[in-house]
Parts: sequence; C-alpha cells; structure tokens
Amino acid sequence: MTDQPSVPLLQFAPFHSTVNEGFWHRLSSLKLNELGIDESPIPITGFYAPCSQTKVSNNLTLDAESLPPEPSEQSVPLTSRSNRNKCSVPGVIYNTNTIESFRNLDRQSLLKAEAKKIWEDIHSGKAEEDAALLSRFLLISFADLKKWRFHYWFAFPALMLDPPATLVKLKPASQWFSIQEAESLRVACNEWRSSSSTADVPFFLVCFDSSSNVTIKNLNHWEACQEDADKIIFGFYDPYHLPNNPGWPLRNFLALICSRWNIERVRFFCYRENQGLADLNLSLVGEALLSAKIGWKDPNNMPKCVGWELNREKALPRFISLAKSMDPARLAESAADLNLKLMRWRALPSLDMNTLAATKCLLLGAGALGCQVARTLMAWGVKKITLVDSGKVAMSNPLRQSLYTLNDCLNGGDFKVVAAVKSLKRIFPSVDAEGVVMAIPMPGHPISIQEEENIIEDCRHLHDLIDSHDVIFLLTDTRESRWLPTLLSTAANKITITADIGFDSYLVMRHGPGPQSNSNEQRLGCYFCSDVVAPIDSTAKRTLDQKCTFTRPGAAPIASAVAVELLIGILHHPQRIFAKAEFSDSSCNGGALGILPHQIRGSLHQYSQTTLVGHASKSCTACNCHVVSEYEKRGMKFVLEAINHPTYLEDLNLKQTRSNEIIPSLDMNTLASAKCLLLGAGTLGCQVARSLMAWGVKKITLVDSGKVAMSNPLRQSLYTFDDCLNGGDFKVVAAVKSLKRIFPDVDAEGVVMGIPMPGHAISVEEEEKIMEDCRKLHDLIDCHDVIFLLTDTRESRWLPTLLSASANKITVTAALGFDSYLVMRHGAGPQINISNEQRLGCYFCSDVVAPIDSTANRTLDQQCTVTRPGAAPIASAFAVELLVRILHHPQRISAKAEFSDSSSNGGGLGILPHQIRGSLSQGSIMALLGHASNSCTACSWHVVSEYKKRGMEFVLEAINHPTYLEDLTGMTELIKSTSSLNVDWDIDEDDDDCVEI
Repeated sequence: MTDQPSVPLLQFAPFHSTVNEGFWHRLSSLKLNELGIDESPIPITGFYAPCSQTKVSNNLTLDAESLPPEPSEQSVPLTSRSNRNKCSVPGVIYNTNTIESFRNLDRQSLLKAEAKKIWEDIHSGKAEEDAALLSRFLLISFADLKKWRFHYWFAFPALMLDPPATLVKLKPASQWFSIQEAESLRVACNEWRSSSSTADVPFFLVCFDSSSNVTIKNLNHWEACQEDADKIIFGFYDPYHLPNNPGWPLRNFLALICSRWNIERVRFFCYRENQGLADLNLSLVGEALLSAKIGWKDPNNMPKCVGWELNREKALPRFISLAKSMDPARLAESAADLNLKLMRWRALPSLDMNTLAATKCLLLGAGALGCQVARTLMAWGVKKITLVDSGKVAMSNPLRQSLYTLNDCLNGGDFKVVAAVKSLKRIFPSVDAEGVVMAIPMPGHPISIQEEENIIEDCRHLHDLIDSHDVIFLLTDTRESRWLPTLLSTAANKITITADIGFDSYLVMRHGPGPQSNSNEQRLGCYFCSDVVAPIDSTAKRTLDQKCTFTRPGAAPIASAVAVELLIGILHHPQRIFAKAEFSDSSCNGGALGILPHQIRGSLHQYSQTTLVGHASKSCTACNCHVVSEYEKRGMKFVLEAINHPTYLEDLNLKQTRSNEIIPSLDMNTLASAKCLLLGAGTLGCQVARSLMAWGVKKITLVDSGKVAMSNPLRQSLYTFDDCLNGGDFKVVAAVKSLKRIFPDVDAEGVVMGIPMPGHAISVEEEEKIMEDCRKLHDLIDCHDVIFLLTDTRESRWLPTLLSASANKITVTAALGFDSYLVMRHGAGPQINISNEQRLGCYFCSDVVAPIDSTANRTLDQQCTVTRPGAAPIASAFAVELLVRILHHPQRISAKAEFSDSSSNGGGLGILPHQIRGSLSQGSIMALLGHASNSCTACSWHVVSEYKKRGMEFVLEAINHPTYLEDLTGMTELIKSTSSLNVDWDIDEDDDDCVEI
C-alpha cells in the first residue's frame, strides 16, 4: 500500500504587539480621574500597517490615541480613519484593580467572548462592511500607578478551521503573475493605498478581468465581483515579513471565506510594500484548500479559537516599568497627585483637585507652624505658596521647624524664607514657591520718622501680597504681628486662617468675612475679637523662656495640620468664607470632609479638642467696621498711628485690659537617655522621629524595608526629591541622613529589614532568612527602651507586639484611617503583677480574629496612603506626647489610664490616657480605655508563654497558619459557642485599613 504524500498545513506568523508609553500615561490618567475602581471593559483601538521592511515586521501598536478621550478632552477629535500607516483595529481592555485579579482572570472565557464577536460579525455581514472587525483584539492589564509598573497580555482571537487549511503553494507575487498582471496589480494596489477612503481598509478583493486588468474592491462587493471578474484573489495587509508564512490576519479572513462564501480552494494575496509602494517581490500569493466539517459553518456553533500572545515563546504576560524612562520632574508631579486622585475613588469623590491646585496661599511666618503648613499644603496639591518672614535660621530651629537643616544655620544662617523655598523645591520640584524677606509692621513697636518711609513701603508690599493671594495663613510668633494682616485681609475679604500655640495647647480658627459683606447672619469673629486690649509689644521685658518658642514639640504639627484641613473644608464649602460654624453634634453632617467649625482649641495636657464659635465683636481692634472704614479712609496714615500709638485703637473702640502666662517643668535627662525603636519609616515614622528629636531624644533606630517612591516626599517629612531618583534610596538610609542634617549629634541608625507577618506564608527555602529577621527584631526590641509601631499593615504589628509584651517594653502604636487616627500605649506584659489591677490592652486586644494578610486583593486606593494629609502629623505628635508623659509617670508602663474628667490632674504634662482616637471630619478627640483580653493573639498569657517555650518555631507556625493563634487563645471555640446566639462579629479592620509606611 503506497503512502499518500503529506499535504503541508497552512501556518501563520503570529501577531505581535507594541505599546507606546503614551498609552500607559493615558490609561493611568483615565484610571485615576475617571474609572477609579471600575473594572468594566473599555473599548480601545489598535493600529497596524502592511510590512514595509524585508527583515522587520509591523506590530499591532497602541498609543495615546488608542483610548477614548476623558470628558475634559471631548473637544479633541478622535483619531481619523484613512491614515495609510495606521489601519485601525477595534479592541477591548480589561484593566484590573489588583495584581491578584489580573492573575485570576479567566483568559479562556475572555478570548472566547471576543472570538464570538468575530464569528457573529462574519455571519451578520458586519465584517464585509467593516473588514477591520476580523482583527478584533483583547488586552488585559494591571496598572501599578504608585510605581509606574504595568502588567499586560494581548490576545488576537483566531477562529480555527476544522480540519485546518492545507497549503497547495506559496511564492512571491512577482513569480505568480504574468508581467502584465503584475504591473496592473501594482498600479491598483498603489491607487488603493493612496485613496483616503480605502488606505486603511485591511481586507479586500483583487479582481482580474479577461484582459489581465486589475481592480480592487471592498468585501461587500463580493457578489458583483463574481459576475464581472475572471478570477478573484483575496487580499489583506500582511504585517509580517516572513517569506514562507502569511500573517495572522489571514486566519479569520479564511474563516469568513469558508463559512460565508463556501469556497474550498482559495487564492490569497499577502500585501506588503516598500517605501510606501507595493512590493511584489516581498508580497506573497498562495493557494490553500479549505474543507470544513459538517456543522462547522453553523452560525450557532462557534469554532474553537486561539490567540494569546507568547512572551519569549512562553505563555506569560508582559511587564514594563516606566519609572526610569520618565522625566523625573514629571514623574514627581504625577506621584504628587496620586494619593489625592486615589481619594476620589472611594473616600472622597467630591475632592476638587483643580481648586486646590489653583489656590494661592500666603504664609505669614516661616517658623514651626509655617514650615509644617507649607508641607501639608503641598500634600493636598496646593501649587502656589508664598512665605513671608524676616528671620534667619538659628541653630535651635531645625529640630522643630521641618524645612531646615544644620547647613541652613551656618555662617550666620540663611534667611528662613530662602531656605524654606529651597527645601520645598527639593521635596517637590514643580511647586511654585516664593520667599519674601520682610518684617510685618506691628502696633506697640513705635518707629522713628526716619523709618516711616520703609515701614510704609512694607505695609504697601504686604497689602499687595494679600491682594494677590486667595488664602492668608497667620503663623507668626507674636500677637501684634497678626494685627495688620488681619486688618488687610478683612478689608480685602480674604479667607484667613490663624494657628497659634501655647505651651501645651493650640488654637486654630478661620476669620469671618469683613464687615462690608452684606449678610443678615452674624459674622464670625477674627483672632482679635475676644480681646479687651489693643495689641501691644508682647516681647518687651520678657525672659528668654518667654521670648522663645516655648511649647511642647507636638503642638505645632497638630495645629498646622488642623489649620490646613480647615482650609480644605472651606474651599469645598459652597459658601466658603461666609459659611456658618458647624459642630459635630449639630444637624449638619459637614459633607464628605466633615464639619466646618469656626475655632478648634486643643489641649495636649488633657488630650482634648473642642470646637467653638465666637462672633465678630463691634469693638474688635482689627475687623470691626470702625477700624476697617478708618483704614479705608486714611490708609497708611491710620496704620502708622496704630503702630506708634496702640491706645489709639482702644480709644477707637473703648476697650479694657487683661493678661496671663504659664510655666511648666521637664526631665531632660530621661528623654536624652531613652532609646527609641521606630518600626516603619513612612509618614508616621518620619514625623515621630522629628518630634522625638525636638523633645531631646538622642537615640533613634528606624526599621523599614521600603525605598523612597516619588509619591513619598510630599507626605513623609524626612525625604526629598533626590531620594527618589535611580530607583529610590532605602527609606531608613535616607531618613538617617536627613535626621543628621537636622541635628548632627543625633545617634540615628537605619535597619533595612522586613517584619515577618502572620498570614504571609513562607516556603521552606525562606525559613532560615525569616528566622534570622525574627531574631534580629527580637534583639532590636531587647536593646531599646521604647517601641513605636508605625507600619502600614495590621499584621506587621503582631510580632513586634508579641516581642514587646514578652520583654515588657513601653510600646506606642499610631495608625491612620482616611480622616481618623488612633494612638495608644500598650499595657504591661502578662507576666507583670500590677497589684490586682487589670492590665491595659494592646493593639490586638479588641480583635476577634487573628491577623491575616490584609494586602491581598486590594485596589490601589486601598494599598496606598489614602488619608487626609493632616492625619499623620497629628497622630505622630500625639504618639510622641504620649511617650513623654509615660516617661514622666512614676509607674511608666504600668500606669493606669487617666481621663480629663477624672480626679487625676496628670501633673505638669497632663493626663496619661490609654487610647486617643480622633476624627478630622468631626473635629473631635476622645481618650478611651481598653483592658487586656485573655484571648488576645499577641499579648495574652497563652501566646507569650508559648512563645517563651518554643521561640521561633512558634513564630513560624503563627506566620504559616494564622488560625493557629485563634485555636491557641480559645478564640475559635469562643466564636463557635456564640454562633448559635446569632452574634455578628465585626472582623473588619480597624481605622488603620489604609495606614502608611
């Protein structure tokens, strides 16, 4: 029996893809600004062209025009057809929110869905009307917008003939046709490619008449061509250069030819060109046999399909990182907006970023308050910041004033505003920051006749500055220095915010509109409305402790953060400066950003915060109608008289007088000798380190495994733009350098290390390294006095909590929600006898489940720091203030919880609470108490004793089997025993589900 000669199968060169950077930039913008967490498919357009090189193929390309325009771009015309170098092909993209979702997509189902569309287009006739539908494609992706990394995978669905097509012959077109046919074909192809109506039509019919003349027709002319043409060849734009294989687009074309036109012997033309003209030496013509099985052509029975693009001959997705290729300044600007845009996905959809970016802010004072306000404004997206100050950076400034370093103090010191502007630009190069070296004229500080001209010039300059800005912050260090800006702002009806700090208290308030405003409502007061004397020289005859910024270091960051948060609330209120005062217990819910109070007064001594209202006084020396009208009449003459004769203002308003002062105490040796370990070097860690140094702490160790990203410097106060370049420095390395620039004598150390976590299972190969990390963490905790838990996930705090409880170390946790925060001290370990008193709880004592992997399947807004920028400075400051109070309490870690309404007055540093929970949206702070739980997975006797028995083996079991902790503590049985009672356990994460590292 003789063997039949084998007939070769027709094999196709696969489609390949190219994605330009512009596409990823547009997708990022669309994701951040419009899509948010929506994972719905998005229609896109790909482009390809016929092969034009003998050794190089043309890929299907995506660029910025491939995505639909954003609403703000609707006036921009979409990509027009008829571009001979960009044949448009319809596609769809599925962009997922998490890398896990990307990996778990049902790729086969998605491919079948797109192939089904092609099959339906073939049988409905749509593919004949619009031939590009035969090349539909699919793209799945995940965009890591924090690191500018993109994972993606293309599919080019191809319907499989059954049985496969067999190849009869294939050769260059120049060898297939006669000279006359070839020339006629070349002319027809060039005309087709030159016509605006057909240049980008990728499938066509090549019709030969009996005289060898060629015409090219669209597919919908099939029936007419059958009658008129002597022979028909099926042509398509072939993007590939291979001499022995046609390109991928032919596959679905053959499916159409077979199922729609019932042709079994097909001649096809792979059109390729050279320098824009038909090249019949490069183009191919072939003949194939199609013999579909019975039922294959049934419109209701879709054939099998293939089409996922290979990556280096393997079925793997592709990956690209744009971080290094982007202009660093542009990358910094994109990263700066990242957190704000993520807020709009869920937490704050109404956030008006354009308003914030356009707001011009004038900061009067560049000290502790001015530095922190400028930082927080940038974190909120404010681009225009002007600072006014006449001082120079002194040696005592960098520890408390967060824009300065030791170098700014040398050689007599740089002007504060000059150093501050340089620092702001190092943090965010695109900020429009300006510094004005100028003293503010003040009542009670008389001037000579020779000085009058300069003072008047300064007054005019200040008037012009206030007039050209939208918001005025009064952040100077004396009461009288705020008088003239208050008067000028009132006269110009500008939004004005004052922040003022006492030793352990702070005041933040917004000024009401000027007296010239037409409103039936009683105006809100200004900073001077509660005074009974005119502002006078408050620095004369003062001792050094009264002249200097004699406040607890935590006061300024808290007041500054609250001041900026108050501004954000004003800018989002429809009435802005005219908005009435709101309270947390009022009927007004305050909208997404919370209430809009008039005054916020806080006390570190009592860990309390109250919202107050004070209406405008008819006798105010700065904002009442008599003073404003007198200024508008007399101008600078009025100002000079108020400066030289402060009683003039009292006479104008018939006022009386009052005064007061405070004096505290402090154990500096205890603070200087305290060794502090900070776990986490992000927003919280940076601010805690700064505040510790301001309190005189000398030994600070930071632990973190992360690197400085472009989005970090605006919120993490130890980093600058330079720390982000070349992939970013390790956070702890950059942080230590920054701390030493601020205070060279600090004993700061950075440890690059990840913290082992339950719920993050490890392999056998990783065990040795993880155990080494556990031992290293144990040794670090053992050699420090105080542990701060400032990491970004709940589970990353478990092992440090266990080790600290076992070693009985002072432990303070700070955690953030979107607009809330928690600060707490952990109680003593279970092995400590506290005179029958119930122990204070740790961070995990209120949990009813063991800590698990909280990062899996998180969208970008849940992975990143989607918190109001003011939350971290407040929480950090409270955390350090809490530690200082612990160190000054005789019982230290064993001290009972104190409350502001308890019999304990708390001593000079105030009360010592257990937990402090605050809300920015409600303007509230609460001191709470939570006792230790016998079922706690971190500090209970069961867990600590088991750890002491088994050591690192116990830790490994907890890491790999998180339910082990629930079983050990009896929590599993507790939940089972209560299940019959229909108890709904709240196992959601605490306020810190979006905290920052």
